[in-house]
Parts: sequence; structure tokens; C-alpha cells
Amino acid sequence: MLALPAAAIGLGCMAGEETAVGDVRTCDVLIVGGSLVGLSAAAFLGHHGVRATVIEKHAGTSIHPRAGYFHVGTMEAYRRIGLEPAILETSRAQFGPDGGINLVESLAGRELAFFVPDINAGLETHSPCRRFFITQQSLEPLLHRRTRELGADLHYRTELIGFEQHADHVLAEVRDLDSGETRPVRARWMIAADGNRSPVREALGIGMEGPGWLSDSLTIYFRADCRPWVEGRQARRRLRQQSRPARVLPFRGRWYARLPRGQHARRPLAARRQDRRCRCLARTLRGARALGGRRA
Repeated sequence: MLALPAAAIGLGCMAGEETAVGDVRTCDVLIVGGSLVGLSAAAFLGHHGVRATVIEKHAGTSIHPRAGYFHVGTMEAYRRIGLEPAILETSRAQFGPDGGINLVESLAGRELAFFVPDINAGLETHSPCRRFFITQQSLEPLLHRRTRELGADLHYRTELIGFEQHADHVLAEVRDLDSGETRPVRARWMIAADGNRSPVREALGIGMEGPGWLSDSLTIYFRADCRPWVEGRQARRRLRQQSRPARVLPFRGRWYARLPRGQHARRPLAARRQDRRCRCLARTLRGARALGGRRA
């Protein structure tokens, strides 16, 4: 939660003085950002009887896998709001109950090492919950549904354009990205859950420390029948050892791979060249033994 200074702080600027109460939408908490953090915050607040309004500039929940592995403390928190059964069902449908992380030459290649043979080994005496694999685009819809059930008001294609602190509330101005209309929102608290490039954080003058940009990655989805090489193997998430290490995992009947793009990452490729490059990389990740004359 943000304790904002008394002066107006604009991501543009607030338009004029505070609007009359009758024209202002009010809520207990305004949450800026409707991804994992924002939806989780709204759900936890709703569980305690606090109604939140969530605004998110994108059209819906995440369309990319992104986050994939969650620790037991996360499941303990979701267990309290009744999400554990749905998460476990979705996780096991994608990855099995106890995945691991291992190092392989390719999906059809040799196993070189097991980093984590079983992510839940020895956990039973410490918690009733389990660590789990689930893709972000599978978890967010579950959170979305539960957040609504707990009373949150969700607004997609809506962005924050300004806010100011008052003695007992925050007055924000938000914009509907489809209609262009703006409206004021009065909240007792405002939570910034708008990502690592948070405009709210920047408006508050809160800097960041650390190395900054960590990587530039290429994400590929591909279809390939790799069952002969992966069925019965404990690990569900695989790393490939070559000059371009990659993370590979199954996803909704397909495979998802993420690998570094290299020194020419910023140079755009024509769509046709990019498609050929991705097909080549997918075949390499699958492995020569798995080709069998079939195309990825």
C-alpha cells in the first residue's frame, strides 16, 4: 500500500479539483494492475471483507506462461481463500503431481543431471500444502474467478492517468482505453501492482537498485509427439545444455520453450525468417533422435 505525499502526483496530471462525491466512484482499495499480484491482493482483501476495485490496462488475464514454479508459502496463502483444489487440479493436468528440474541434451537426448528430482520431497512434515508447477496464463483465470466471487470489481482495458493523496483517501483518475472516457475514483487506499516498470513507483520517485535488464528471451510454442522420450520421466521441466541453454516444459498439449536470443536480440527479423528460425530451434530442442521425419 502507498502512503502518498499531500501534493498531487500525476502520471499525466489530475484534472482540476476533487469531483463532487456524487460523481465519484468509491471503493475501499483501488488496485492498479490486474496480473498475479493485483488479483491475489484483491482476493486476499475480499477474503477479509474488504472490497477492492482492480484496473488493468490489458484486455484480460495473461496470454503467456511466464511464471511457472510456485513455493509452498504461495499455496498456503491460496489455500486460505479456497483456491488450492482448483490449482492442484490444473497443475496436475499439465505437469503431474511431483515434477522436478533436470538437465538434458534435448527432449530426446541424454539426461545429464537432476537438479531437483522431486520438488515436494520431505515437505509432508512441514506443511499441509505442496509446491507446484503451473503456468501464469493458467493460474490467472483461477484467480480472476475467485476474486470476483469474493466481491472485487475488475476493470480491464483501463489505466491510471493520475492520483493525489488527501488526509483520509486517495483520489485517482482512470481512463477507459476503448472509449477514451475518464472518471475519478476515490479509495481509502491504493495499491500499485503495475509491474517492474511501475508508472506509480516512478511518479513517487522510488528508484530501483540492481543490475537492471537481466535477459532478452525468445519464447516458442511448438507441437511435437515426444511421448516416447518423456513419458515416465520424473522431471516435468527441462533445461538443455548447449551454447544456448533453454527452459522447456509441456503446456496444454504443446511444448513451451524459452531461450536467450543472443547478441542480436534487438535486431528485428522478418516474419518469415523468424518462423524458419523458430522451427529450426524447436527441432534442435526436440533432439535429432526424435525427428523421425516429422516436422515441429
